[in-house]
Amino acid sequence: RGRAGGFGAQPQPPPQPQRPPLPELPPPGPVVTLVDETTQRELLCLVRDTLTVEGKECFAVVPVDTPIDVLRGEGLDDEDMSDIGDAEMETVLDDMSAALALRNLVLQRSGYCMTVRGTLRMSEEASVVLDDDGAEAEGVEVCSFASNGAYYSVYAPREPLALLCERGDDDSLVAVLDDRLDLPEVEMALDDVTLVLVATLEDDDDEEEEEEGGGGWRR
Repeated sequence: RGRAGGFGAQPQPPPQPQRPPLPELPPPGPVVTLVDETTQRELLCLVRDTLTVEGKECFAVVPVDTPIDVLRGEGLDDEDMSDIGDAEMETVLDDMSAALALRNLVLQRSGYCMTVRGTLRMSEEASVVLDDDGAEAEGVEVCSFASNGAYYSVYAPREPLALLCERGDDDSLVAVLDDRLDLPEVEMALDDVTLVLVATLEDDDDEEEEEEGGGGWRR
């Protein structure tokens, strides 16, 4: 006699690829304020590592809030976008701020870049490839809006942004923007910070999916 379904051997799911060991970083440090020497605007960052670069103490940090970029549409093709200058940015700030507010995001004119404060959920469908001074980076569309007869999109980097900073002449923290960023030890330190943060975000997403899915048994 055949058995009722459900008691025989069940196919096993394929094994999940093992994540390579992550770099070991010290516990997150304090929140510090970077000062943009050009605009005197501030950028809140979290210290993730300390390193010595050419005999000087530096810090690998990540912004507390999410950096964003704004592109203007140049045609009917969504991929036909271009950067805008500071003068044009000033004219669209009010409309951009209103569009972000509809998503419970607060626009902030921070140092070095603009940021948004609030919960930002990344979507695979909204991913784009951004050209950052010749280097391609993956971004996600946060929102779009119209202003002064033109169409604009706001993007955020998919991976966390790691920065190198040092103490300036007045003892304030400033971002390092020179050739030291190309030093192997600096590139490795910033890459390590990014790897750890990406893994943390992926783990958080997995936990949220498990909670929403209820483990497959709960209805």
